[in-house]
Amino acid sequence: MSNFFLSTAYIYPVCPLSFNHARMFVITDIYSRYEQLKGNSVYFPIATHFSGNTAQHIAAHFSELFTVPDQFDMSDATYRLFTHFYKLPPDTIFSFTDPLQILHYYNKETLQELTSLKVNADYKHQYTTEDRDFSAFVEAIILKYKEKGLLVKNTKGDLSLQYENESWRELARMLIDTTEYVHPRQKNTVLSSVKNIRSDWSLLRDNGYGATFNNQIVDPMFDSELFMVFDLYIRFRDRFPNESRHPKDFFHGLFERLSSGGEPANNLEAMIIEWLPCRHFIAEEHLRNWLAKKAHAESVLLAKKYQTPKYTILGMGLLDGRRMSASKGTAILSKDLIETHGGLNTRLIMLLQGGHLSKDFTYDAQLTDRVGKMVRKFTRHAAKVKSVLTETPGEKPEKIIELEDKIITNIENGYLRNALILLLDTCPKIFSNPSPTEAYFLTELYENYIERVFAPGVLSRHEA
Repeated sequence: MSNFFLSTAYIYPVCPLSFNHARMFVITDIYSRYEQLKGNSVYFPIATHFSGNTAQHIAAHFSELFTVPDQFDMSDATYRLFTHFYKLPPDTIFSFTDPLQILHYYNKETLQELTSLKVNADYKHQYTTEDRDFSAFVEAIILKYKEKGLLVKNTKGDLSLQYENESWRELARMLIDTTEYVHPRQKNTVLSSVKNIRSDWSLLRDNGYGATFNNQIVDPMFDSELFMVFDLYIRFRDRFPNESRHPKDFFHGLFERLSSGGEPANNLEAMIIEWLPCRHFIAEEHLRNWLAKKAHAESVLLAKKYQTPKYTILGMGLLDGRRMSASKGTAILSKDLIETHGGLNTRLIMLLQGGHLSKDFTYDAQLTDRVGKMVRKFTRHAAKVKSVLTETPGEKPEKIIELEDKIITNIENGYLRNALILLLDTCPKIFSNPSPTEAYFLTELYENYIERVFAPGVLSRHEA
């Protein structure tokens, strides 16, 4: 057994989860469960990003709209977006004059949805970037950039990072080039984004939420490239209260070790280092510039052995020819699907959309009915398999060996839909009347890949 740390991009909770965002977490959960099936000790953290100006802008809009609470314009577009599309209770929306109420409300709703979708993340250590030590973490990173001569004033006179430094840019390119991507095309996507990273992006801003540096707010594009390190700090912090008592000193020392590859100086550092690197990071394609920034950060702040070795970059779901956006009211909302079809079927609807994970796809509304029929058919088949199960099997049938090999290949190469169809549709067709030996090994196959990876709870449906 070895440690396997995987992660995905932070949630920014200013509205309900869109289909695309929820699907990203479900896919990450699939790979988390798959690594557990292989015998690895897996860590899948979850956190939310309380930063930027969006929540403040929404709150300011509602503050103005609700100046006279019983005489406001109910046709207001933002009000209708929240009450009609997001289905926010009318009494709740009056509290949205406070930006933190917005963030906390959708943070809680998001976690409830992910739980319904059977996403098995570390909710015990879930945190937001309001955490008391997050600013100290970000400050240590900025000071490390300064130490390396990469913290500069840009042409606007604002503090920034010197992304035009050709040596640094080349380090980032080399890191991207040696990193594994689930689809080779994704590497070119990130490489082509390197040229978009510029020093005219200001590091700090005067308003909004987020980590602070020099009494200003750190722009959210600059506070999160190495958050995987903070994920592990949060997980182990309470075990070592003496070592985390002075977070600025702790993070300064930690980044000395992470950049040099040196031995840990204390037990908390040792626990963090034991779980690095983040071995698989999953993100949506629209974050390609941020992923290029992440490569810049890792190339100078992390020794090679702590750099992320593998990425899956997800294609985006399209609705009426446009990329879904919950904030614009042009998305399928995960909570609506869960309410109508249940969390488990919604999980399967997400996994059966499109082809390869890297490809954009057009949302297929007909899948909602097809998934229900497929699950009912499969549970009948699973009950039949169980009825002829033997406790003294012979050799594993070659057909089942071949099917399992195909399932593994599809999972590892980013074709989750194909793997799921093999399990839910192909197996029942091939083994419509299984022998006792076939039933034994089919039961093993289904428990491993259906119950433990793709669809936890499906096998218990026929027993209810």
